[in-house]
Amino acid sequence: MNRLSLVFLLVHSFLILPGQDDSSYLGYDQFMTRVLEYHPAVNRANLMIERAEQEMRIAKGAFDPKLTGSHSQKVFAEQNYYRYTDGGITIPTRLGGLRLKAGYESASGEYQNPEFSTPTGGLWRAGAELPLGQGLFIDPERAGLRQAVINLEAAPIDKQVMLNHLLMDAADDYWNWAEAQAKVRILEQAIAFTRLRYEFIKRTALAGDMPTIDTLKAGIQLQNRQLELQRAILNLQQQRAMLQPWLWQEDGRPWSESMALEAEVLSAERTFLNIDLSMIDSLMYRHPEVAMYRYDLAWLDVEQRMKSEKLKPVVNLEYAALNQPVIPVGGEVDPRFFMDNYKWGLQVSFPLFLREARGDLGMTRIKIQETQNKQQETQQKIIARIRYYADQLSGLERQIDLALDNVTYYRRLLSAEEQQFRLGESSVFELNQWETQLIDAQLTVLSLQTRQARTESAILWSLGRLAIR
Repeated sequence: MNRLSLVFLLVHSFLILPGQDDSSYLGYDQFMTRVLEYHPAVNRANLMIERAEQEMRIAKGAFDPKLTGSHSQKVFAEQNYYRYTDGGITIPTRLGGLRLKAGYESASGEYQNPEFSTPTGGLWRAGAELPLGQGLFIDPERAGLRQAVINLEAAPIDKQVMLNHLLMDAADDYWNWAEAQAKVRILEQAIAFTRLRYEFIKRTALAGDMPTIDTLKAGIQLQNRQLELQRAILNLQQQRAMLQPWLWQEDGRPWSESMALEAEVLSAERTFLNIDLSMIDSLMYRHPEVAMYRYDLAWLDVEQRMKSEKLKPVVNLEYAALNQPVIPVGGEVDPRFFMDNYKWGLQVSFPLFLREARGDLGMTRIKIQETQNKQQETQQKIIARIRYYADQLSGLERQIDLALDNVTYYRRLLSAEEQQFRLGESSVFELNQWETQLIDAQLTVLSLQTRQARTESAILWSLGRLAIR
């Protein structure tokens, strides 16, 4: 029976997992960093910023100078009916919708339109177009530019939100894998102990020092352990398969070595997050999902200003000075130049009922109210999530302490039962019962520690900080 006593000392090794090979170890922080660096979805998130930059380029393009030109001529029966040439440049500005214009026009022919007639050398023109009503304070071009600026500022926030959700999914799969791997190790150690005990009881029974029925009891216990281990191994294979899509190499190929990796060992010495809930208001202001709504509201505010402009009449004033050349060579500028050589125009339009303009403005105001409501709703949901996970984290700390105490107590009880068994005052059935209780207690600790790790990831996700590393 002294050999049996030595075998039972193996029970104290439960939950003491073997150390990992550094070459195959993949800790949680390493895993998350790898996902953040190489996962294809991260590249898509980076494209959000690039897309915003291209939108900004497009919006700035509305203020690019534009060259225009046209030429038409009609000749019939060897007679020049007309020939028209017109070209110029338009320079949009951001100053009150002002557009600077300059150009050249020339017309000749027997049947030209008198309205388009010019001196033999043609006419140069230089002037401007200014909206005095609709478009004076904001127009589609300036509105598009302001909205592009907002989108560019919001792009890093959108990227952070996207990565925050991505890493939360990755964290769940990692901890599922780590738990499955740790469970297999616990059961492998349990089987090693159960097999040694079975072999010893079998030899002892053959020697006549123990009832044969004890061999059957020990054998059934070993088979139950093996069956449980096979289920755990299958679960580990499935969790490892779920982890595979998260692991990529720098060159964009899947990480071929990921199937041989070892996960982080869950330990009772893990440091718990400390969240100061009294600072939740400031946390909310910096939260990326809340910030996204601020940018949405800023974007809608520009749209509202643009729609409000449509309530004003269209009043466009255009003026151009005409001459060739503008300053005569060797002479002085004619003081009557701007009075006698010019063309100007005034365009006015105004819908009588403004139904389209008022409808557009009303729709934008509804969008603003909806966005404000969504912002308030999202903020309250985030606050509730933070409080929920913070309370859960606090409760898990106490539960893990109690569960670890249970493991210690079950070890002592199993050790005491072994002493009783050695004195002939206990049975294999009793030993199996206490061993089962010990393994269940160890698995409970593992489950709680996994929940603790998963909750820490969840609370960082709720704070919008999971992608900040």
